[in-house]
Amino acid sequence: MNTPIKGYAFAILLFMIVRGIIFFQLPSLVTKEFGTNSWVMLYAYTALVIGHMYLIYKGSKKHKHASIWTIIHTHFPKPIATIFIVIPSLLFWVISFNLANAYARVLQFTSDPSVNIRTISIIILAVVLFTAAHGLYTITKTSVLYYLFSFWIVFFELLQFNDIEFVRYTPFFLKNGHLSFNGILDILGAFLAYETIMFMTPYLEKNTKWITYAALSAFVIGTYYTMYCFLAQGLLPVEQIQDVRFVVLRLYGATQINALEYITDLLFITFIFSAILTASVYTWSGLEGLKTLQTKDRHKENLLIAGVIMITLCYVPFNFDESKLLFSISNIILVCIIVIFTLLYFILPYKDNKASTDTANCDNTTNQAGTTSAPASSSSSSSEGVTQL
Repeated sequence: MNTPIKGYAFAILLFMIVRGIIFFQLPSLVTKEFGTNSWVMLYAYTALVIGHMYLIYKGSKKHKHASIWTIIHTHFPKPIATIFIVIPSLLFWVISFNLANAYARVLQFTSDPSVNIRTISIIILAVVLFTAAHGLYTITKTSVLYYLFSFWIVFFELLQFNDIEFVRYTPFFLKNGHLSFNGILDILGAFLAYETIMFMTPYLEKNTKWITYAALSAFVIGTYYTMYCFLAQGLLPVEQIQDVRFVVLRLYGATQINALEYITDLLFITFIFSAILTASVYTWSGLEGLKTLQTKDRHKENLLIAGVIMITLCYVPFNFDESKLLFSISNIILVCIIVIFTLLYFILPYKDNKASTDTANCDNTTNQAGTTSAPASSSSSSSEGVTQL
């Protein structure tokens, strides 16, 4: 039987999937919306995320750690449950495409204009589908490996504090900003992906308060973001920050430490791990939703559907502005879904339905060693997660 995901591995997974592609332009977004010394606002976003994580924790605890998919499937008639599950699942696959497409566009913008966005996106999505097909345990173990490969680069980033000009930090906080609803949501987008906890809870170690690890991970992410925003506002004029598209990648060009000027590409390359993991978790979440609705194991068919949708989107000729608009619309819809799902935790009473609990769903991958022998095709991910995380 698979060992549940331990707290430290869960924290690393959250860190890797939340630290997304928006990070590269986050200082620009924050400075444009909130103005001078706006780095302090990132801790306000962090507090909001941790507060919402706590609500998910309490709601999950109320429903005996069932995923939100099972809660919906248990309480609503099938037609209504299908709507509540299929629409978010489709959105998650669109988000997976958005992440791959955004990474390919940043690669083209920063490295080589001849980069074929479609080809890079398809390659990334192929890796995403392969990873998601192996389930959450494999994704989590992969996140630990990717983290070990990339965390050390933070020590190079800390060297940039030597270049800060403290005169750039005015005594005024949050001045000359241009607040907008879309801008506030775009900044929130840098913290999204944590909501996939709603689908992970059946796989987490039950005797551990996972909220502690989740809150710690969110705090580290908030500090990580704040550090870069603080650096940007200390190295560049506020007016210039607002006009630079990918400020984080440009910080190394402004440094006086020669060795750091050559690490920009390495920093960007390490972020492909986060892009793959984030898209994999969203893809897996959508697959879990469809699995909840089905009485038979249709893992391969569901994976094919997800793949066709994402690859088809790669052939739609989006320009940069259209891609950005699709990303923003997806985030707005995602925030609405997050709010609805959170309310469902507390509106719906606990209902024990042993035939359709998440334990049964999880056990498609960890099933019944001593009762009846299941067909090989009914356990698409039975080989994963045997090694304890």
